[in-house]
Amino acid sequence: MTAPPLLLDTVVALAAAEVAGLASPDEVTAFVRQVAVVRSWTDSLLTAAAARADELATDGAGPGGEHAVRAAARLSHRDGALVARRTGVVARLPL
Repeated sequence: MTAPPLLLDTVVALAAAEVAGLASPDEVTAFVRQVAVVRSWTDSLLTAAAARADELATDGAGPGGEHAVRAAARLSHRDGALVARRTGVVARLPL
């Protein structure tokens, strides 16, 4: 899976950021936008991993996507189910 352009730069900037030092609403908005970019990308990776775990489970290897991501990422049952539902939606999207 290809990372969005400048993702590494964004992660480095977030790691170095001092949230308490954000001096204006515009700075907070810019910070949240950066967080959203990284979160969207990691969510897409998690969804892809769950889909792959479902494929492996179909072949008799492993418990399936919902259980795999819930256990590995320490997600709640609710959040694991959300990831599992996303895999079904993503699978139906045209490429």
